Amino acid sequence: MRVIACVNQKGGVGKTTICANLAYALSQKGKRVLAIDLDPQAQLGQYFGLFQNNRAGIDRVLNGKSELTDVIQTLSPELGFITAGPGLQRLESTPMGKGRGLILKKALKRSVPDCDLVLLDCPPASGFLVVNALAMATELLTPVTPDFFGMSGLSTMMATMRNFERMSGKYQKHWV
Repeated sequence: MRVIACVNQKGGVGKTTICANLAYALSQKGKRVLAIDLDPQAQLGQYFGLFQNNRAGIDRVLNGKSELTDVIQTLSPELGFITAGPGLQRLESTPMGKGRGLILKKALKRSVPDCDLVLLDCPPASGFLVVNALAMATELLTPVTPDFFGMSGLSTMMATMRNFERMSGKYQKHWV
């Protein structure tokens, strides 16, 4: 199963828009897609017409209170969605500690959703949520705007990836 994290430490570069449109387009092509909103702003759900974030979501999975498959909302036969959940913001500021960056990856192994592709909409940060996304992802998609701040965000993201590579050994052969 492919797991693509849509990630950049700069906000406003189109991560959520790309994630929503890619999820919808691939589901229309017959791919079984699960879109997960890892951003506490919870705007991915709004793209799918869901305007409340008080439902149990990925926050409960990261807290160990639910499995991934327990919090999936079915939007169409090919498209599933997991909302951020009301407790996600509090998780971003919790200390990492040993193994905290692997919670999402372990949850995927325990409770594998029936899908071809998982898309992760990440917050513009480098904390707990992004570390979990990077550990879970098999691929990264980093949208960039062609301006000074967009390029600065890309530079910061690349530094984060180098640090992540050193710690985990992941992605080293996939830089272009």
